[in-house]
Amino acid sequence: MLNKRAVKKYFLCAAVLISLLPLGCTSTPVKNSTPVTAAISSIYDGTYSGTFTCAYRTDANSPWVTVTAFTLTVTFKTDAVSNGLDYMWVSHVSCSDPVYGAVAGVDMTDGFLSVASVVNIGILGNEVYSVPNYGYAWLPVKTPASISTNVAFMINFPNGTGIDQAGGPFVVTPGGTAISGNSPPPSKDSLNFASWTSVKALLPSAIPRSAITGPDFQWIGLSWNLTRIPS
Repeated sequence: MLNKRAVKKYFLCAAVLISLLPLGCTSTPVKNSTPVTAAISSIYDGTYSGTFTCAYRTDANSPWVTVTAFTLTVTFKTDAVSNGLDYMWVSHVSCSDPVYGAVAGVDMTDGFLSVASVVNIGILGNEVYSVPNYGYAWLPVKTPASISTNVAFMINFPNGTGIDQAGGPFVVTPGGTAISGNSPPPSKDSLNFASWTSVKALLPSAIPRSAITGPDFQWIGLSWNLTRIPS
């Protein structure tokens, strides 16, 4: 079955990459080994750190409990600038939750692929999760901003787990000093949309395993924020 979010990201990525490739390029499925534009840089180059929160309840009649899921630290580097977006890759990441296997920090590979490489991966299932050990963020060039269209943020950890921005706008402060996303607090009868999710349905360690008592258990990624660490 097609994963709608995966397909959407595939077509967006393919369209962007096509616009960046020079005329007459070959279709050899290889990863780009050189920058798309010489001496390219972005306001987002550098290291950011912040917290992710989530809420859970044991069943539909129980109150929602909000917890801090983990602290995430990422180092962004520029891959390309096009169509009003900075295409960043994550060169290093650490996450305080041991579920994701990066407490001590891990180096990541550059996930920016040629069009042929993206097509070669395929679009069936969770294809964007099939490439391990990389992360990316598509962020607005102009700041401040509150934008929902075409932006994205995802981390694939080396152990096969991952974190994915799921919905809602990115809020970016002037100069890109802070990036965040929020979901409206869930009500008794509604989950609303998640601002982030845990890939492969893994639960953050902050959610007590004792709370998962039956099929009516629910959880939602509420908010996330990343603030630049001065260099």
